[in-house]
Amino acid sequence: MPRIHGSCLGLALACLAWIALPSRAGAVSVTVVPNDTTVTVGDTFILRIQVDAVADLKGYELIYQYGSVLSYLGPLAGDILYANADPYTVQALPDVVAPADSAATDCAKLISSAQGPGVMLYLRFKALSEGVSPIQCLQVDLRDSFNNVTLPPCVSGVVHVEGPVPVRRTNWARVKQIYR
Repeated sequence: MPRIHGSCLGLALACLAWIALPSRAGAVSVTVVPNDTTVTVGDTFILRIQVDAVADLKGYELIYQYGSVLSYLGPLAGDILYANADPYTVQALPDVVAPADSAATDCAKLISSAQGPGVMLYLRFKALSEGVSPIQCLQVDLRDSFNNVTLPPCVSGVVHVEGPVPVRRTNWARVKQIYR
């Protein structure tokens, strides 16, 4: 039986440990679209969470933080999940620390896997008051069919909430002034 030199064995073990670590994908990124949004107080709106080209996507967990000027209404499945008419699951995770300021969702394809690019998830919000709210990516965890982890970089967004535009009531005297 051949003898393995100690440094070769150490190098082999280091390579195996590096391969076993969760990967940081360079080609895949996750983005909030549109990443700069302006809405009015009282508006209900949707932001898309999109992924670049990905070959094997079985499940993912997304966590985004938002500001107090918004209220999170819940997630909707994106086209990545309902493609191929296979069953899928979308589970909104409760924000357990007050105040409620994060949108966490677990999603999975139950039979097949998905491919990208495409919309992973839609996040529904309601604008409560004037101000600026960053939509900050806290965690994006992608899983393939073998449950291998990919932690891609993600691009956050921002929502500007403006107040309603005041409208002057029009009366007959003002109309006459305009046309004289």
